[in-house]
Amino acid sequence: KAEGDGGGAGAGGVAAASGVGAASSGGVGASGGTGNGGGTGGESPDWPSCGKEVCGAEEFCDFMYDFCSIRPDQGGGPDLSRSCKKRDSTCDSATPVCGCDGVTYASQCAAQQAGVDIGGPVPGESSKCAVILPGHFPCGPLFCDASTSYCRYRYGDAGDRFVECVDWPPNCAGTCACVPKPVLQCLTVPGNGVTGVVDYSFMF
Repeated sequence: KAEGDGGGAGAGGVAAASGVGAASSGGVGASGGTGNGGGTGGESPDWPSCGKEVCGAEEFCDFMYDFCSIRPDQGGGPDLSRSCKKRDSTCDSATPVCGCDGVTYASQCAAQQAGVDIGGPVPGESSKCAVILPGHFPCGPLFCDASTSYCRYRYGDAGDRFVECVDWPPNCAGTCACVPKPVLQCLTVPGNGVTGVVDYSFMF
């Protein structure tokens, strides 16, 4: 097991790629998490355990579909898996995220550099990260900017899901009426000073 400094977020802060808290106005301070190079080798169903695997210093434990758990009561499904993956192997560098350690990171790449997977709840449930950037709202493990995007949340029947922040169409933003059709269900969720819009649908 390899451990490093995960860079806690200070008062209103967001952990940057280097693991050092980068100041951000308007958020609620969260206690800093400790970076973790991977699993503990135990059989716990929750992060940071990676089952029987012990991740190396350049790896992190990746939970399928980013629930930070393989327990069904935590959003995981019976067919979900977890495994050690190379940091920055595939990641988004632009969208703020919630780490499984409860720290808000500037991006998925920044979380991986700290040895942390990302995770988030289903729409309507509170994020485990206390720091949400001003103007943003939870979209699973992501934090979308409500002024420029809505959340597209697709879920399956085995704990699987696909989430992304999608740009608003031209000349329309901020309401369910602006979400391109077809829309199975449109939800509104609270964020930091804003109300976010979620296009919520089953994956067919």
